[in-house]
Amino acid sequence: MQSCIARVKAQCTKQELLDLLSNDMSNLTRLRELIEVPVNERALHTIWSEIRYAPYIARELEEIKRQEQYQQLSIPSNIKYTDMQGLSKELQGKLNKVRPATIAQAALIPGMTPAAISLLLFKVRKKSYECLAPEHCA
Repeated sequence: MQSCIARVKAQCTKQELLDLLSNDMSNLTRLRELIEVPVNERALHTIWSEIRYAPYIARELEEIKRQEQYQQLSIPSNIKYTDMQGLSKELQGKLNKVRPATIAQAALIPGMTPAAISLLLFKVRKKSYECLAPEHCA
């Protein structure tokens, strides 16, 4: 099936692919012609779906890789959650109570949102850069 997908991509411009993969699926006949090998209807729909959603899947896989990089990022023990603007008072209280050692532990706190994790990542990375200059590290 991957060879069929590669064959279609090689034969089409980006605009032709967009037209071919329109939502109405009216271009399945054209897709079948581009594949050049006989495939059943189910395989044709699978090829159509894989080509159509490949960019979205690739973007999600990149996001997963980026998140995995930060999962084991240590949170300094002296970080002050109450000083974090943009973090709700409720989450500030939970973080102060739990005192997670890593971003992965912080993500497990009930009520922790993706936005809160992003803010925490930003603050932790900022603090680690500040600590490169000893006079800023407290």
